[in-house]
Amino acid sequence: MSLLGLLFSLALAALALGIVLMPFWQARSARPTLAGGGRQREAQALQRRYEQLLMNLQSLDDDFATGKFPAAQHAAEREALLQRGENLLREMDELESRQRQQAESLDSDIEAAIADAIAASRSREKPPAEGR
Repeated sequence: MSLLGLLFSLALAALALGIVLMPFWQARSARPTLAGGGRQREAQALQRRYEQLLMNLQSLDDDFATGKFPAAQHAAEREALLQRGENLLREMDELESRQRQQAESLDSDIEAAIADAIAASRSREKPPAEGR
C-alpha cells in the first residue's frame, strides 16, 4: 500500500470515528450548566401531569354525560382526580416558592460580591498627591 493510500485510510477512519462519537459530545454539551435546569424540568413535568389530569377529568365528565358511568362511581372518581389536581397545584406552588427564594438568595449574593469588589477597588486606589 502506498503512503497516499495509508493517509487516505487514516483520514477516513478518523472521520468515521468522529461521526460515531458526535452524539456523545453533543449530549455532554446539551446538559444544563446551572442547577436550575433540574428544577425547570421538574416544573415542566408537574405541568404536564396537571394537564394530563385535566384531560382525564374532562374525559370522565364526557363519559358520565354519555351514560358510561353511574353517578356514584363518577362522583368518587371525580373527587379522587380533583384531590390529585389539588396536590399537583400545591407541589407546583412549593417548587415556585423554592425557585423564588433561591433567585433572591442568588441576587443578594451577587450584590454582596459586587459591593466587595467595589470596596476592594476603592481601597487599592491611591489618594491624589498633595502639594504640587
